[in-house]
Amino acid sequence: MPPPPGPDQHPGRGLGNALSCIAAFWAALFLIPYQALSQAMPGMLLSVVLMMTLWAAILNSVASIVQRRGRMDSWRWDRITVISVLLLSLCTIAGNVGMAASLALVSPAITSVVLTLQLVVVALAERVILRTRLHPALLLGSAVAILGLVVMQAPWASIEHEDAAPSVVRAGIAWALLPVLAFACMLVFTRHVIRRIDPLLVNALRLWLACGMLVMIPGVAANALAQSWQLWLLAIAAAACGPSISRLLMMYSLRWIPASQSKLISLISPIFALILGIVIMGMWPSGHELLGGACILIGIALPLWQQRKRQQALPPIP
Repeated sequence: MPPPPGPDQHPGRGLGNALSCIAAFWAALFLIPYQALSQAMPGMLLSVVLMMTLWAAILNSVASIVQRRGRMDSWRWDRITVISVLLLSLCTIAGNVGMAASLALVSPAITSVVLTLQLVVVALAERVILRTRLHPALLLGSAVAILGLVVMQAPWASIEHEDAAPSVVRAGIAWALLPVLAFACMLVFTRHVIRRIDPLLVNALRLWLACGMLVMIPGVAANALAQSWQLWLLAIAAAACGPSISRLLMMYSLRWIPASQSKLISLISPIFALILGIVIMGMWPSGHELLGGACILIGIALPLWQQRKRQQALPPIP
């Protein structure tokens, strides 16, 4: 009997890379309706999250029902599904609360740069917990991509124009560490259980549970219900692009590639955002955005190029 294919020979690795890249595109597209909704509801970010999460739960539930052809008895309600739903729901709420608190104190550029630490946390967690081998090209590419994202966001410009006291800026950075840990936990845990769960069902259930938690926060549901139908349409669009399509594609990609590699590829999302800004809004990128984008592309290409070389050097799978 021939030996099983090694990690570099896995036939689905290319599919995993492609799914992560497509997920990054939908994550960039998600920013357009989400930003419009957030700007229309200043100071009500948790209500924005509730509106989007509610529709994401509905869309994922419908997709799961269609996938199962209406047979609810075919849904998997085992122990690992329950644990996955509870953990992912808690991480969803913790990440969004930390994001809201951080954005209320500091500029989005500062928060975005802190969020790049997810890649470091994911890589460490995979190495320590899942015993995943981290190739040098992946580590180098991650460092280059993170540098590119920092250059693209230019947080130093935001700090110079920050009106808040240094203690407030530090608090905003500290709050941003909460989504770093929460979202990294979601990614690594999903990588660990992805072949034992139904991603559509788990995603739908964790979104419903997250909605229930948000509704319990005073004023959040009332503010959401008071919004116009136009804003609810924006919430539907954001829900379809982000928590539905992008999140599911990311979850499925973890069947074939490590979480750290999937997270690295997802850093291409700001480049897609720049392209969409040019096409849809006519907003041309600045010099530092172009330089940062180039660094991100180089950082993502390094491990993929090295992976391709290893595949070519290995004998074909019998």
